Amino acid sequence: ILSIGVIFLLAIILRLSHIDFISLWNDELYTLCHISDMGSALNLKNTFLDPGNPPLFFIISNIWLLFFNKSIILIRILPFIISIFGIYSIYFVIRKILNKKTALIASFLSSINLFMICEANEIRSYVLSMALLIWGLYYFYKLRNNFSYKNLIIYTLISILLVNIHYYCVLYVLFNFIFGVFLFKNKIKFLISNCFIGLSFLPYFILANKHALSEGFNSWIEKPDFSVLNNHIIFYFGNILFFILIVLFCAWIYKKLSRRQKTIFLYTNLSIAFVFVAAFMISILIKPILFERYFCIFLPFLIINTSIFLSLKLNPIILTLIFLLSVSMPEYENYNLFSNINFSLEYALEDNKNYSDWNIYYIIPDSIDYIKYFPEIDKNKVIVSNFGVREDVDLINYYLSKIPQKEKIILYSPEICINSRIKFSQNLNVKKIDTTFVPIYKIVLE
Repeated sequence: ILSIGVIFLLAIILRLSHIDFISLWNDELYTLCHISDMGSALNLKNTFLDPGNPPLFFIISNIWLLFFNKSIILIRILPFIISIFGIYSIYFVIRKILNKKTALIASFLSSINLFMICEANEIRSYVLSMALLIWGLYYFYKLRNNFSYKNLIIYTLISILLVNIHYYCVLYVLFNFIFGVFLFKNKIKFLISNCFIGLSFLPYFILANKHALSEGFNSWIEKPDFSVLNNHIIFYFGNILFFILIVLFCAWIYKKLSRRQKTIFLYTNLSIAFVFVAAFMISILIKPILFERYFCIFLPFLIINTSIFLSLKLNPIILTLIFLLSVSMPEYENYNLFSNINFSLEYALEDNKNYSDWNIYYIIPDSIDYIKYFPEIDKNKVIVSNFGVREDVDLINYYLSKIPQKEKIILYSPEICINSRIKFSQNLNVKKIDTTFVPIYKIVLE
């Protein structure tokens, strides 16, 4: 009890210590403004028509935001609570399946993992996916050993929740279905269970399918080639050579595992491999959905495998290397990869006071709805770049061409909206403002 108590205390401290250090970034503003309408009322149309995100997390977050929307801390307490529940889930499940020692190691690694800490400070669906995937693993494992009505019903309910959180969770449940058809003797009952799971996802799929397949949706995700595997490996393991060494190590250590450890090791890795291959094929044949960050929902599986290795009696040097890998994996670059428009707006709003005779314009990626979070901004002075990381350069150029050349103008933009292809007809002075995470550009035209 003391050990798990210390682990939970550590997890709480690490997650709360910097919970409002970074202001709300674009995807969080999407949750706040586009789906939840700033927490005042659930926008059911947007919730079920959003092509990239099934509705469950948005519904949960909106209920939360109805009561706790007055500060960044209150907003992010929701993912914080879910994250702590996820750590408990890992401890409970691994203790039941394997042993207490492995469960303590897994919960400890989950408490200090950088990516999982950061996701606990984001009002996005990844943290909920992580927590529920653990229970999906647990009840699939229980079905394997005891195919009872109780276990089947609970597995079905968990899977219904999973498929309505994230597309990769849908692929994970599909893996369970294919695996279960070959594994379970009660195939008819399992098939009926999956019919209910599919039917629960069907309303959202029908409503959002047209938008999901549209040319404009997620156009910033490029159709992958085989280099995408290398990109994912680098994102999570640093480089391809280190990944190969890990694979060789796993092949060597596998024979030392117990029967249950082998079962969990194979299940977790096969599920991740299946989701990657399925996402790759969908991206090639239908619509690009393959993106490194999305695989963070499987971090608990990787941590469980690492914990299994650390629970073995191995050379201290090898144990140290495994531990360091688990702490650093993966490299979290979210606040560099994605613009945080809060930074640029804070600087711009300050200049609004200092340069009263100048016109201040704002470039906001993705959606004009985000300015709901900034009521002091003049909507007519917002330039929206609708394609995120692959910014709509033509749109920005169009807006710039409409600005009178004789005006004194300061145009604030996050880094992703500044590109060498942008053409300026006016005399131009671009100043890069150093912030903690995201470079911001102040463009002065006079």
